[in-house]
Amino acid sequence: MNKNEMFTRLYELRHQILDQLVDYWKRFSSFDAWQFWVAVSMLVVPLIVLYFLIDRSQVFKIGFLGLCVHVVTTYADLAGWRLGYWDYPYFAIPLFPVALGLDSSLIPVVFMLLYQWAMEKQKNYYLYGLILAAIFAFVLKPLMNTLDLFRLHKGFSFLELFLYVYVPIVFLSKWLFNTFVFLESRKK
Repeated sequence: MNKNEMFTRLYELRHQILDQLVDYWKRFSSFDAWQFWVAVSMLVVPLIVLYFLIDRSQVFKIGFLGLCVHVVTTYADLAGWRLGYWDYPYFAIPLFPVALGLDSSLIPVVFMLLYQWAMEKQKNYYLYGLILAAIFAFVLKPLMNTLDLFRLHKGFSFLELFLYVYVPIVFLSKWLFNTFVFLESRKK
């Protein structure tokens, strides 16, 4: 099989998988499944909470940190999903068979509110970020696992999830954020 034939085959397989995901979603993960509503709630509720709690005088700074958390979280989640370390049996939108609500809303919003609190109280963001990471890895994900909203595979553990996913989210997103804050301060 040459390069073009292989690429065409991969393209076809990708569309077959998408068709299967949409079929699975319609049969098991759509509007009549309570799990669908949990997935939608993880997407919508944090954004509503954020609307009422965000410090509007720091909205762009806090929002940019949230964007950094979202990007790092999404890439980490996609990598783990694609490598087969975990998956999500239920999802809000079939085009995104990962935890859209977690990656795009719940995790970024919680870290945004943590950052806002740490700035106001002059607390160490990294220390409290690690505590929050532990809560996600050792409380939220096991709860999601118990409710069959999240599954680990290939012997991947919650400790590895903490060490290889959530700890890097805390540090990489904040370092990315700090880089842009530094660059912005250099213009003055």
